Amino acid sequence: MTFTDIYVHAHRRLAALAADLDPAAAGRPVPALPGWTVLDTYRHLAGVTADVRRGRTDGAPGAAWTARHLAQRRDADLAAVVAEWAGDVPAVAALLAGERGIRYGLTALDAWHHQYDIAGALEHAVPPEPAEVALALDYQAESLRRRWPAGLPALRVRSAEGGSWQLGAGEPGATLTAPGFTLARAFVGRRSGTQLRHLDWTTDPTPYLPHLTIFTPPAADVAP
Repeated sequence: MTFTDIYVHAHRRLAALAADLDPAAAGRPVPALPGWTVLDTYRHLAGVTADVRRGRTDGAPGAAWTARHLAQRRDADLAAVVAEWAGDVPAVAALLAGERGIRYGLTALDAWHHQYDIAGALEHAVPPEPAEVALALDYQAESLRRRWPAGLPALRVRSAEGGSWQLGAGEPGATLTAPGFTLARAFVGRRSGTQLRHLDWTTDPTPYLPHLTIFTPPAADVAP
């Protein structure tokens, strides 16, 4: 499993899903992305792909960068947005497959997570593939390691399927155990603070919660 695989598979699933959506479904709110609709999420995906293809990544993945994706496609319907995205996919897939493909890992995982954000909004089941979950976890755990505060005891993270990661240096002060898909979604900010707190911790998780997610968690619970 590679980042190219994850990206191409996510695009294929989301393009197929979009083909069956009417305007009402495209306008449904996405609980994982407060303030966004399903169509907005597709607009962002097309915008990310267009920017990565052209090297316009200054400010990524900040709020202003993503807001521009929506604003530039405000008058485009779902079919037009999906067609634009499809046109740029081969170039971005080639970047992911290149020698420096790891630089674009977040682009692949952005698409991977957004397929579940959209599926949750539409109550459409997309069973996670274990190999994709494992790659997402490895990448996201490394991202969290790089930003782990020096004064915070290490955290051992274990997936129910048997994977293990350590965030921070030294003897772990706590262990968190959950299904791999739940951890992958949690790491990228797709679980509320309440959901994070209710996972299987060996101690009070309060000191760890602000450092467990790459993006700010939503206030409301998220599924899947």
